[in-house]
Parts: sequence; C-alpha cells; structure tokens
Amino acid sequence: MKAPFVWSDWLGVILSFLLIGVFIFFIIFFIKRYKDNKPIIRTIKMTPQLPPHLKAMQEIERIKTEKKGGDPKEYYTLLTDTLRTYIKERFGFNAMEMTTGEIIERLKNEEDKSSMDELHLLLQTADLVKFAKLNPLMNENDRNLVSAIDFINETKMEIEEKQAEPEITIEEKRSQKAKFILGGSIVILFFATLGLIAYLAWNIYDLCF
Repeated sequence: MKAPFVWSDWLGVILSFLLIGVFIFFIIFFIKRYKDNKPIIRTIKMTPQLPPHLKAMQEIERIKTEKKGGDPKEYYTLLTDTLRTYIKERFGFNAMEMTTGEIIERLKNEEDKSSMDELHLLLQTADLVKFAKLNPLMNENDRNLVSAIDFINETKMEIEEKQAEPEITIEEKRSQKAKFILGGSIVILFFATLGLIAYLAWNIYDLCF
C-alpha cells in the first residue's frame, strides 16, 4: 500500500525551501554591499558648526602646542593657511587662492590700518620663510602668532557668537568594524544555507524512500 500524502510531513521541506531562498537573497545583497564599500544603512551625523573665529583659534592653539620650535616652513604654512581659511569664511572671498598683496588690498577698506599692517607683516614673513628660506628668530614666531590672534579677535563678528546651525554629514564609507561584521554575516549565511540544503535533501530522501 502507498502511504497517503500528508501536508504536515512536507511542512519542514517547504519551510526549508523558503528559508534557502531568503538566505540566498541576503547573501547576494550583502556581497553586493560588501563590494561597493558603502554602509548598509546610511547614517546622518549632526555636529555643532563652530563659527570661523573659534575654529581658527582652536587650530592656532594646536599649532602653538605641536609646531612651536619645529620646521619654520611647516609652522608658517599652517599658520597662514589657518588665517586664509578664516578670512575666506569671515569675509566671503577665496583668500586661499590669492597672494598676500591681493588679500591686503581686499581687506584694507574693511578693517583699521593697524590690524592690516600686522597681518601684512605676518604674511610677508611667511612668504619669505616658504619661498626664500628665511629662518626667523623664536621671538619673531611668537610675535607673528600673537598678531594672528589679535587679527582674529579684532575682526570676528558678534553674530558669530550665537549658536550656528549644525553641520550635517552623511557617512558614505563603511568602517572597518562594519566591514568585518558584514563579511562575517556573509560567511554565516553561506554555511547556514549549506546546512539547510543538507537538511532538505535528507528530508526529501526520507519522505520519498
């Protein structure tokens, strides 16, 4: 006699087929995400945006701590880059791509003469250090650093003291930890799929023979 067909006997086989399909889908999806080096879920970070003068002062403090007494060319490059970035954000023109004379020309109608003279001297000294291999004395470096701080304090806008809008950044690149977790998930799903296939084959053989 042939045994009657009972759905409950095949329930495990049907569920195994469904799970194998789901696992294969996720394996393909994870492999694709692993290759494109993008996060599975894009995260949006909101960080407080510092006003230009505070960012510049933080960077000058770092330069004073880490670079004082080091290579003069590196010291003045960092110091003038900080000032140029501050000028760009504060006054709205691209000081990073301008010469010392062009920067002073743009600023002289906006600020008092004394602050411009000190800034001009600082930028000229930096040009000589970077391009003419001038080696200033330590007290000159300290004086120029103070000049940079004075210029920032004299030109900062009071409106900048208010809380600025937060800066929104979107994480586009996967971290090493996330990459490791994703790779581990692919391996686990692969072996789980193999186990389900073996279980499915054993059940079908048992039911049919």
